[in-house]
Amino acid sequence: MRQIPFRAVILLVLCASAAVAADVKSDYDRSFNLANLRTFRFSDQSRRLPNDALASNELVTRRLHAAIHDNLLALGMEQQDGQVDFEIA
Repeated sequence: MRQIPFRAVILLVLCASAAVAADVKSDYDRSFNLANLRTFRFSDQSRRLPNDALASNELVTRRLHAAIHDNLLALGMEQQDGQVDFEIA
């Protein structure tokens, strides 16, 4: 039986992963001044639908909230409970 070289397997895996990579596009109003946004809050998560992926996986929800929270704080924004500039659903 002939052995497949390790490099060939790695190349095959890399090609396969590139073939299934997601194509991400964004669309937003480029004239909107994001510098005016300083405060944020997370919306009430208790109203999620049962088939919502985040509703069924609390661990992923906490990780996403933590990552978003940390990145926004690093940008100089502040989390508040009252009136805010934007709300994260």
